Amino acid sequence: MLAFSELFRVVAIWNLTVCGMYHILLGKREDAEANFAVATKRYPNFAEAFAGLGMAMYDKGERGRIYWRPLYDKSKANLKALQKEFADYMKDAVEPEPEIMKKFDEDITAAQEEFSECDAGLQGSQETKIQAGEVTKKAVQMKGRTIRL
Repeated sequence: MLAFSELFRVVAIWNLTVCGMYHILLGKREDAEANFAVATKRYPNFAEAFAGLGMAMYDKGERGRIYWRPLYDKSKANLKALQKEFADYMKDAVEPEPEIMKKFDEDITAAQEEFSECDAGLQGSQETKIQAGEVTKKAVQMKGRTIRL
């Protein structure tokens, strides 16, 4: 039989976990992740909280990948097109005009910054999915350690 303080703690952890699941159903993934993270910190042997955290993190990573991938592809193509246009201009120009060179420099710099942002977003999403896999593995290893009242 659990002592009252332990029973209160168990109920609180289950409450956090259930709230996390509810937030996932509502589409509030950040809130779900926060609930599961608190539950795993307060009770590091609670498999359901780790499974929920892994699920929320994987979903966040996958949604990030879906968001960033087309932007990444578009920014990469745009950067390559600008670089090719610049190379063609330099090949054909007898004497490059400073204004045109400045415009190319500005456009290529902006395209590089956009590409870097998209690359970072895509890499961050992938890293979140990798972390989600690690959290989920931990939950699987804990199988059978669920708190029972």
